[in-house]
Amino acid sequence: MPLHLTILTPVYNDWDCFGQLLIDVDRQIEQMRQIRRDVEISVIVVNDGSIVPIPDPLPHLSELKHLKQVDVLELHCNMGHQRAIAIGLMEIVKHRQCDAVIVMDADGEDRPEDLVKLINEHLNSPDHIIVASRSRRSESFLFRLFYFFYKLIFRTLTAESINFGNFSLIPFHILRHLTLKTEIWNNLAAAILRSRVPFKRVLTDRGRRYSGQSKMNKVSLIIHGLSAVSVFGDITYVRIFLMSIGFAVLTMIGIVTVVSIKLFTGLAIPGWATYTVGILLIIFIQLFILSMSSIIFLLNNQVYKFIIPTIESDTFISNRRTLFHQ
Repeated sequence: MPLHLTILTPVYNDWDCFGQLLIDVDRQIEQMRQIRRDVEISVIVVNDGSIVPIPDPLPHLSELKHLKQVDVLELHCNMGHQRAIAIGLMEIVKHRQCDAVIVMDADGEDRPEDLVKLINEHLNSPDHIIVASRSRRSESFLFRLFYFFYKLIFRTLTAESINFGNFSLIPFHILRHLTLKTEIWNNLAAAILRSRVPFKRVLTDRGRRYSGQSKMNKVSLIIHGLSAVSVFGDITYVRIFLMSIGFAVLTMIGIVTVVSIKLFTGLAIPGWATYTVGILLIIFIQLFILSMSSIIFLLNNQVYKFIIPTIESDTFISNRRTLFHQ
């Protein structure tokens, strides 16, 4: 049976990069066919409310030799990177048929030459999601430092370790399950972790942008990180509650220790015990409020009706059209 793959990529104004991506993917298909001669690849680009219209005609389309089809999914407005991916995945589940979906960025940072690695691992483990884990990064030292602290905070709040992003290969039968999860609406990588679906990591290097500057600024990075944490919201609330209780107990032990030194020893300096106990009481009250707030938020979230992304996705789609077919 032929191996039908669909590449999904979101684009916001980066049409030059997207054109170059098509050329590079088209070139890689020759290497892919050394693994599976009957591999067929189509591309769906999610136009995430771009201000810059798609060039007509799109550069490099006439140079494509191996890609089967290129389609564009137009959104009514800018939904953001993660939700654009989610809408594209739901579109594939509802209206397309393929063996697996490859999610990747269009700017060149997810290297087309690594597609062979993902496909090869998929053929060895067809019941696993294959994710690209970075063995070497090309960003600045400051970005890598922030990324290190992000992973540390994520591990502390969720008890999970995340070292991969959107670049992944998802078998179609697993994608049906994944698109029913509310978490995919916020962050794909975190949703894969939360779903407990088996996945394997493939080491890849992060590529460099084809052209232009990344749309991801510091604020966007922070929002992206918080979106990943939000997927584990219930676990995060529970861990904050337990940490608050733990620190509150330590605070009470500190208060008892200070009072004991004041009453039963001659070591106390006049006035220090009052100030110390007062500060510890303020810390205790704040920790108590934080722990109670965490539990209230957790219980309150259980009342709300969850959004099922597959049902909601069509609301945001304005048009579907084919750019290229052979």
